[in-house]
Amino acid sequence: MLVGCGSHDITPQLPVATLYNHPSRADLTEHVADPLAVRCAVFRSRERMIAVVAYDLLAMSRGLADAIKADLTPLGLSPADVLLSCTHSHTTPLLVSFRDRYPADEAHARLLRERTRAAVVEALAGAKECALGVGAGRFEGAINRREQGRLADINDLTAPSGTIDPEVGVLVARSERALGVIVSFACHPLTMSAGDAISADFPGALVQAIETAEPGACALFLQGAGANVNPKLHGGRAARDRIGGMLADEALRVLRETELRPSDDLASALRTVELPCDLPAAFDAARRIRERTDRGETVAGRDAGWAEDLLAAERSGALPEALTVPVQVLRIGPALIVALPGEPFVQIGLAMKRAVAEALPEAGLRVLVAGYANATDCGYIPAPDVTRFGDYETVSAPRYYPCLLGPTAAAAEVLARAAAQMAAEMLG
Repeated sequence: MLVGCGSHDITPQLPVATLYNHPSRADLTEHVADPLAVRCAVFRSRERMIAVVAYDLLAMSRGLADAIKADLTPLGLSPADVLLSCTHSHTTPLLVSFRDRYPADEAHARLLRERTRAAVVEALAGAKECALGVGAGRFEGAINRREQGRLADINDLTAPSGTIDPEVGVLVARSERALGVIVSFACHPLTMSAGDAISADFPGALVQAIETAEPGACALFLQGAGANVNPKLHGGRAARDRIGGMLADEALRVLRETELRPSDDLASALRTVELPCDLPAAFDAARRIRERTDRGETVAGRDAGWAEDLLAAERSGALPEALTVPVQVLRIGPALIVALPGEPFVQIGLAMKRAVAEALPEAGLRVLVAGYANATDCGYIPAPDVTRFGDYETVSAPRYYPCLLGPTAAAAEVLARAAAQMAAEMLG
């Protein structure tokens, strides 16, 4: 199999708005702590070509993802053959319009389209015959924030983790002169939680550490199902480098121990599924908010705006009963990558791995989960869980994502079933 890698800088022009900026105070981010990049790996066999693209970005709209995929079609890549994944670093420009933040940065979106195509062209031009291998390590530096506490409560590597996915998935492609590495791990990039500068957060530190340790290597990070998972350390550059360095050390150990073999196995599938929403509960909440505003009570502008928009959509009949989202499955040699939209809870990633293993017990493939993929503007995708620390992800967050509604916990089963079926059909 021919494998090539490419990367281009996507650090924005300053000043720029991130999730930490507030238009009511007219503030913008004016510093860069470390650069942002789009990185891609292209895999090519005699009959197929697949591109995996990772962005140092918080989120990406479905419309932008579709436009980027259309840009790559003339290169011989269909939408099903292209995986677009955001690392979800919070200290990056906004490309999804949140209700109480700045609108999407259209100039940065144009830059993204241009640099993505350039990175893919670079990867195609430099593709070399490679052997492939896949392995997994383990990292306990993450914590379930709904079970154990959020950033204000935890800043300790020895703290209990709760429900997490500690697996560090590593896909390796190596030729005589080149090395490509894809690392997957499920954890919010929040080590730079102060939000005072542009940063790729720990995913950027991770890929830089791998490329420093392996001269000439190209590394990509795929964010897993980490919606309810935080790093155990946060607060700035030292935490960023420590978490990224520890993950890189584990990934390097795995890649150096992984057996590599020639392979021409490539396949892709892309399917649209519907995630259920609890419309009655959302309408009840919106009506209560409006009643409070009518009584003259103080209501957050985001909540009031959400309630008005939701009720207006109900009156016009424009509100769907379910969220329509893409699910993608890629076979790359000994690995199966399941790409999920939005911000999936860790329980969904774990369920994905179990469902595919049960559906394909003889396949011998390792499953890597990529969240925040192909469409991130549908928001959090919850799963049945036990929480002691609030309902931010399921109640508050849908009020600033553009979709207005969040899916219910039943979405976990819908996604796991779809991925298992797609994988079985792909390999059947």
